[in-house]
Amino acid sequence: MPYLNINKKYALVILIFFSLLLLMSCSSNEDINSIESPHNSLEYQQTNTMVKSRVITRASTFETTLYPLLKNHCGECHGSAGSIVPQFANNDKNLALADIDAFSLVNLSSPDTSKIVKKLSDQLHNCWNNCDENSLTLGQAIKDWKAAFSQSGQTQYQTSCESCHGAQGNGNITIPPIRASLSQEELIVLISTTMPPADPTLCTGVCATEVAAYISQGFTSAITVTNLHNPLASLPQGAEQMSALCAELKGITRDDLINDVFCAQPAPTINSLGDLQAQLKLTIDPNFSPDFTPFTLLTHSTSLIARYVSSINPRAIFFSFGINRPSASTPDILAMGFARGEQFVELFTMDRTTGDLFFYLLVFEQACNINNQCGNSDLLTRNVELNWTNYTIYSQTDLQNTVFDCLHCHQPEGPGTKSIPRMQEINEPWTHYIAQWTEGGQTLFDDFTLAHRSSEFYANIPLTLVGMSDPFLLELFIAEIMGIPAFTAPTPTPAPPSGTLPVPVPSPLPWKVGTQPNQFDSKNIEQEVKNFNPMQPILNMPPGQSATWDIIYEASVRGEFIPVPYHDVKVTDELKLKSMGDKLDQYTNGLLPVADLPDIRQVFLDEAARDMGFQVKAGLDGAGIITEACAQCHNSKLDQTISRARFNIDLTKMSDLNGGYLSGIQRDEVILAAISRLRMDGNDIRKMPPELFKHLTPTEIDLAATYFCAEMNVPASLCAN
Repeated sequence: MPYLNINKKYALVILIFFSLLLLMSCSSNEDINSIESPHNSLEYQQTNTMVKSRVITRASTFETTLYPLLKNHCGECHGSAGSIVPQFANNDKNLALADIDAFSLVNLSSPDTSKIVKKLSDQLHNCWNNCDENSLTLGQAIKDWKAAFSQSGQTQYQTSCESCHGAQGNGNITIPPIRASLSQEELIVLISTTMPPADPTLCTGVCATEVAAYISQGFTSAITVTNLHNPLASLPQGAEQMSALCAELKGITRDDLINDVFCAQPAPTINSLGDLQAQLKLTIDPNFSPDFTPFTLLTHSTSLIARYVSSINPRAIFFSFGINRPSASTPDILAMGFARGEQFVELFTMDRTTGDLFFYLLVFEQACNINNQCGNSDLLTRNVELNWTNYTIYSQTDLQNTVFDCLHCHQPEGPGTKSIPRMQEINEPWTHYIAQWTEGGQTLFDDFTLAHRSSEFYANIPLTLVGMSDPFLLELFIAEIMGIPAFTAPTPTPAPPSGTLPVPVPSPLPWKVGTQPNQFDSKNIEQEVKNFNPMQPILNMPPGQSATWDIIYEASVRGEFIPVPYHDVKVTDELKLKSMGDKLDQYTNGLLPVADLPDIRQVFLDEAARDMGFQVKAGLDGAGIITEACAQCHNSKLDQTISRARFNIDLTKMSDLNGGYLSGIQRDEVILAAISRLRMDGNDIRKMPPELFKHLTPTEIDLAATYFCAEMNVPASLCAN
């Protein structure tokens, strides 16, 4: 698998796919009720009937492992007589367990990180004697609970599921592998309502809960457990994917350079970013030939790598001039985006025949991918641009149900509408772009060069040429794609009547392109920020304020647009930037061990996280939190035939994928899945919203979950309070 260094990421998983996968059972296209399979046997049904009356349950194992400790040592405050919520030491073990679940106090996947354990070990909260010893005791009790509970689920799985799904969910010739891509709560719902297909009522309640627990926590096969840090782990790779890609491009008669280059036989060898640039005729020529490839460096982004783009780690954008440069070696209109830290390159092309845009993601591997050994020195230095060992290209179609989806941003009005390139700061002074002839651009250039003072290249651009970063040429490129005239001529001024004072003749109107749905008015915003803090942009503390920015920010909070770039030129903390720049310089000069190079991307102003779009606006209620955090990917304009559409910020319009809306228990199931994903660990790509885009505080998660619970027809145990 390609290793994508996305340690805090999320991808909304394909709920309906897993449901269908389970429904396949031991057969394919025949009527399930007419098939002779273990699911229909008398022995199977008797086994499941007995399972319903077993005494080994989640509650019973809780009662004999963790519960006694909680009741004895926490009951005074969190018990029946106490006044503090949650009441996880209630005299009624079922109510105690309900609060354990409702407040996510126990992490069975990683017991030592459970909230009730960390309360003792980290916060020294009301320990009954020695906090270190007490936290170990509590952690061991959770492990004992997990072992007892999982053992029961394992027995049930081996008895009733293994014959079709395999010992580790590997499936068979007709059943694909089960991938641990759903939360335990989601698995409970699906098993309760779909397994076995002959009689889905046979494994409900305790049975479904225990089997789901075993699948979530007991599977160890690399095939069955999805790589939680790689949103593309379930997609094909290498030759298999390239064959599928070329078949797709042939099927849609795609006429572009990607098709020409990568679907030729043999496929090209790509061992570096430079090789890729050469194949796409986007090579940076230090001698400035007539075909010199224009580029620009962006130091703040609202894209899928927003949390990692700054003046120390900018996003390099290379592009052609297309029809504006008929003398160029290729008339193709295409662009490439790359930033260090992630093993992928973003691409888009314009079809020569239709003029339609199409988006691609090239994912590459390095030698360090073997055994997932890639570190900061591999990914955040020149090393990431060299010595690639393999590559795979995905189309916008492949990516549509992943966190890397291109279309929710580039086709925001949905299927059938024209895709657009994105450049929110499309007018001078292009606030977050390096440009030596603007005050902000020069400031960003200075920060970049100081951080990279010992480097020779960045994104395969010689450091001596970084000052050639030109956002104006990118503006022209975007205007060309959008079909906008290059300049607007000034309106002629009539001669004044004889004997009157002369009328001032207006200067030519400035270049101004209006192509972006939430366009960032760089000129006015920068001026308003400077009015508030005259030391901007060189000193960005205190942060600036802008009434113009506030308007578009509020629109993004309401879910009308994608996130808005930060109002100040700099997004970095001065001390963090200096520290990381020093570390990079020491590493480059051989003065810092490879293992000691930190993640140099962590340079952002902490107090500006909400204005940068990394967190939601402060003070929102549950509905507002969900709207700002999720509207970009989950709204009614987007493709409603893919599984992502099963969740919609408008809970009355969650798609059944067939042109209708979910209702009743099916709607509740999706809301339940949403609650579960809100509470997932930040390292899990299934977390909602993706940590890559937004981080919600525990309080915000609780508010969002409360809102969801109030909208359910029959609130589940997760909603207990």
